[in-house]
Amino acid sequence: MRTRPFVAVLAVVLVALGLAGVPAHASPARRSAVYGGGPFYKDGQAVMDTLRASGFTTVILWAIHLRPNGDLWYNDDLVVSRGKYVGDPGWPARLATLKKAPTSVNRIEVSVGSAGPNDWGYITDLVNSGGTGPSSILYRNFKALSASAPVASFNALKLRPGPTRSTTTTSRSTT
Repeated sequence: MRTRPFVAVLAVVLVALGLAGVPAHASPARRSAVYGGGPFYKDGQAVMDTLRASGFTTVILWAIHLRPNGDLWYNDDLVVSRGKYVGDPGWPARLATLKKAPTSVNRIEVSVGSAGPNDWGYITDLVNSGGTGPSSILYRNFKALSASAPVASFNALKLRPGPTRSTTTTSRSTT
């Protein structure tokens, strides 16, 4: 089972960041976030329970990737296709437990794209061919993802090409 290595790595990160002692009832003035990929999707409720007790206030699901047809993949797992959630049927309910007491988590975000895959090229092509309105595949797919899971916002980090690789960060709240 992959949960134990995840817990060990999370514990090391918490200690390294000086967050290991943050109580599960962290005050709103104290905010911290953790990015996570595969284990947040595949490793079941034990991971959610670890996150609830971690002291982190925000969980960022990293990363949603796009395909040329607009399908949304959470790393290597297809989660939305043709405007419908098609991922693990238990995942939305497991995510919902992150915000149920006792917990430190009060926000779930989804990170879109990363430097390696062609996510931004696909997004550009889909916007140019279908726009961003309610009938577009991008709109329908992101709406399906936000309707299936308790997501507060989508955020994106895009590396701009050029001699100085700058970044653009955007965030769109779903609430």
